[in-house]
Formats: sequence, structure tokens, C-alpha cells
Amino acid sequence: MEVIKFKFTPENIDQFYAYDWRKDTDEFKKDVQVLVKKMVDYQKGIKNELTKRYPGRYDLTVFTYSQNVESAPHLINDGSHRLEALKIIFQNKLLKNFDAYLIPSNILGAITKEEAYTLNRIVNKELDKYGLPHWVKKFDFEDRDGKLIAWKNINLIDTGGKDTRKQYGIKWFLNEDKQNADDTDQHNYKNKYAL
Repeated sequence: MEVIKFKFTPENIDQFYAYDWRKDTDEFKKDVQVLVKKMVDYQKGIKNELTKRYPGRYDLTVFTYSQNVESAPHLINDGSHRLEALKIIFQNKLLKNFDAYLIPSNILGAITKEEAYTLNRIVNKELDKYGLPHWVKKFDFEDRDGKLIAWKNINLIDTGGKDTRKQYGIKWFLNEDKQNADDTDQHNYKNKYAL
């Protein structure tokens, strides 16, 4: 389980796959087309206002992978739009490669809250090795009244560097007793992470 500085190429792109029920929707396809241009420009060093404010562009360059899949093809837990964009980029010979980071999920595979906290600590240490901010992780969680509540996190990686944090639809309750999986939570995370 490690963070990997990775160079996507036409030769290795097929080592990765993603499950995404939205793939055949018009909205998904439109988002992918926008990403094609953004990713090509980023790799070529073409700067725009967002790139100047947010030079790492982790919204383009960080893919979360499943550490539970040991051999290729590797499952991308977060980055399905970008993976599809890369396939188009390579098919159309728009780039020879694309520099990215593969980071392990900090929660998938955990069953108990102790396992979740351990996974999170390991991923944080891995991110530190590369100087990556902890907020690039896709998942976030907290201990509330002894219950570990986890959710998909929408943070700076999703907002393109804007100082906006929110979350949606809590999906996991890592506890011994069964919880309502349809709960929602509205926290203000404005000051949780530092740029």
C-alpha cells in the first residue's frame, strides 16, 4: 500500500479500469471532453488562472486506487472521468504520457473503525513522502459519539482549488451495530484543511 508517482502511457493505460454507472450518460461524456483539454494543457505546461492559483492540479493528477487488488488490471476508485479522458487522449495521440499520482484508498477495505484509522494513518504517511496534502484523499470520516461515520468527501480536489468543502450522502458506518445508511450530514468544513 503506497503512493506511486506514475506516468500513464498508451502502453499501460489498459492496466487500469473503473466501475462507474454514469459512463453512458451525456453528462459524464461532456465532463470527459472538458477534462481532455484540461489534462492535455496541464501536461503541456499551458497555464490558466486555476493552474496559477493551484499549481499541483491534484483535481487532474491524483487517482485513488484499490489496494485490495494486487495485480493488473488495477481498480481506480476515484478518477473514472480522468481515466476515460486519458483513453481518448492516447487514442487521438494528443499526448505521449501523463504524469500522475496513484494513492491508495484510506478507507476501502476497512471493516472496523480501528482498521479505518490505521489505514488513514498509513495513507497520510505515504502522502507526506511526496509532499502531497492530506485533503487529496477521496474519503473522510470522524468519530461521533463513539461511532465511526465515513463519507465520500468533496473537497479541494473536486472544486479545483476553490475554498469550498462539503460532503454528500454518508455511505459507511463502520461499527458493530447496524446504522441507517441513508443518513446525510451537513458540516461546515471551511477551515478543516490548509492550502
